[in-house]
Amino acid sequence: MSRKALMIRLICLYQQLSKETKKICRHNYEMCLGYNHRCCAPLFCQMSIDWAAKNWQVHLPKRRRQKIPAIGRRNGYWLDGVGGPGRLPLMGTKGCLAPPHLRPECTLYICGVITPSYDKTLKLISKIETRLKFHD
Repeated sequence: MSRKALMIRLICLYQQLSKETKKICRHNYEMCLGYNHRCCAPLFCQMSIDWAAKNWQVHLPKRRRQKIPAIGRRNGYWLDGVGGPGRLPLMGTKGCLAPPHLRPECTLYICGVITPSYDKTLKLISKIETRLKFHD
């Protein structure tokens, strides 16, 4: 398989994994205290920006700087986005602006039960990234 074909396959696998992750996140919505982007943090945005530049030669513009909303106290804990209050340079009003293959840490992050299809897709992604010599 050519490099271009592998990269197209990788993009499709990340899209598939993103859909599955969203399903699992919707199922675990209560665990996230009803906050959609609870696991987002400025660090993950920066990791995505670095990954896209290094492995895909794509410059992710920091177009929008959405403030992480503070969602108050619950059961004695202060609830902010992971990493505390701050700015998410890749976050738009409806979620992340970067496509799934350019934000692997976010696409792969899951706080629920990993399904067999998720695990299988993850192994395929790892195999292709190894063949493409992608860096962490």
